[in-house]
Amino acid sequence: MPDVAGLTATGFEAKTAAEILADMEAALKAALGADLDVAPEQPLGQILGIEAAHLRELWELAAGVYAARDPRGSTGDALTGLSLLTGTERAGAQKAIAPLAVTLAAGITLPSGSIAGNASDPTRQFATLEAVTNTGTSSATLAVRGEQVTAAVIPVTTTVTAIVTPVSGWTGVATTGAILPGAVAESDPTLRRRRERELQGAGSSPVDAIRTALSRVPGVTDVQVFENITNAPDADGRPGHSVEAIVSGTALGSTLALVLFRAKSAGIEPYGLSTFTVGDAIGRNHTVRLTVPADRAAYASVVVDVDPQNDPGDAAIKAAVVASMAGLRAGETARRSVINCALLDLDGIRDVLSVALGTSAPTVAPTNLHVGARERLSFDVSRVEVNRVL
Repeated sequence: MPDVAGLTATGFEAKTAAEILADMEAALKAALGADLDVAPEQPLGQILGIEAAHLRELWELAAGVYAARDPRGSTGDALTGLSLLTGTERAGAQKAIAPLAVTLAAGITLPSGSIAGNASDPTRQFATLEAVTNTGTSSATLAVRGEQVTAAVIPVTTTVTAIVTPVSGWTGVATTGAILPGAVAESDPTLRRRRERELQGAGSSPVDAIRTALSRVPGVTDVQVFENITNAPDADGRPGHSVEAIVSGTALGSTLALVLFRAKSAGIEPYGLSTFTVGDAIGRNHTVRLTVPADRAAYASVVVDVDPQNDPGDAAIKAAVVASMAGLRAGETARRSVINCALLDLDGIRDVLSVALGTSAPTVAPTNLHVGARERLSFDVSRVEVNRVL
């Protein structure tokens, strides 16, 4: 039992259920006699045990309230509110947008909200954003935008070929180009990092100013800024006296380029893989480059020992693997230890015997997975293999 419980000089110390029970038993014996029978199998012992469990919940609540005041321990809605106090708003989930071509019979109107995609996977279903009518006298294919029904990250190459909500006269659907990717709600670790970056101060240095300005653009999930202060190109190909912003998310590149141009110092060349033209305050055009990291498909194979009476199932295991890798930044290594911990936290997993990673199914190996500075590893449940110990 701790010498002091509650608020201490080193933080908050919560009593355990056993400590609470011991205190209650001692208090009753002091009041009613040392021979009072409070054994667990006795009625009084049962009552004390139930009460101790309920009081433990209050201690846990107090510990949670205490932790919520510190961004390092705050989670969920408490972290959202704490971040808002300093001007950082958690980025919500964003739905992907797909360019669709729908085939309609003559005179048919396809209502807004009509759904196409994968009938068994709502993350790969798209609802039309506007009504579209075939005013001709024969079947025709018309363009329409579709919004993801359930926000989730899916490959930009996802195809839409199935009609989920039939409409008389609607005979076909297909994607006509790459999907504008969606995003899951910003995770607690990502929000903490972004809050810290924004608090560094927009004017403390050009690099900090660029990072802070780009982080505040809606749709941006991560920003890394690198500078080359020498006269010669560096090992990553950046010219002398240049700065490169590597920006992840769904924000438009043209918007990012304008923000970057306004945030950088005069005379510094903005370098990157994508090129944009932006105008200054007096109408002159400038070339601005930045980098949007390319998603590189990652594959995982795990071997787990599960409780046969409480098997979480392949879907839950795959989802845990993908969720543990959701916050990877451009150039960041996928570490097997992170996946291992995520799986062990899953109810029903008794042990993780192996985690193998690779950029293709045949190349998965029991090593961490590295990626180039301008690439970001992308995991998907369709690329996770689950094996069980027999």
